[in-house]
Amino acid sequence: MKQRILRRLDRHVFSKWRALLTVIRGTNVRRWAKNIHEVPTWDSRNRVIAALVPPGITVMDIGAGAQTMRQHLKGIALYTPCDLFPTTPDTLICDFNRGILPQVPKVHDLAICSGILEYVVDPDSFFKFVTAWNRGIILSYNVRLAGDSKVDRLAKDWVNHFTLEEIREIAGQHGWRVAKEIHSNPHIPQEMVFLLEPVSA
Repeated sequence: MKQRILRRLDRHVFSKWRALLTVIRGTNVRRWAKNIHEVPTWDSRNRVIAALVPPGITVMDIGAGAQTMRQHLKGIALYTPCDLFPTTPDTLICDFNRGILPQVPKVHDLAICSGILEYVVDPDSFFKFVTAWNRGIILSYNVRLAGDSKVDRLAKDWVNHFTLEEIREIAGQHGWRVAKEIHSNPHIPQEMVFLLEPVSA
């Protein structure tokens, strides 16, 4: 019993320390530098997203990481990866938390934002950029459920804490409506994928 309590206390202290580090540090550059060399643990979510993408369109993958999304997409016309680090020569460099935006040559049919919004300090600026350069959006997000601790979220490097309703609201504020909502992982109830369409469409 005592050991269990001590383990819980250790986890709590560690979470608080990680949360504080996230607030101070901002983008966890070391984590993402490692990520570009590995198949991400969330690659099953990328397969769910890829299944929503029709062939023959142009795709901007924002936060592309190791670019496993490229492997899952079938028959698209163009794939444009954007990330902190150049996994491939065609990667457009960006860091939304430092105001470094990808130098995009043209408007794309679809932005894929898989596992990036949680790490963005200014979601409004992020949505403005995505809206300016894309005609559609597929967005993943780990929504904050009732009882979820913001400290625990910060410990995962997540710097914002939107509920499901707040995701719908922020999309609406930027001219998008949620056309489809998918729980992308049965073991992680807060992990969701949203297909967004322009309100005017």
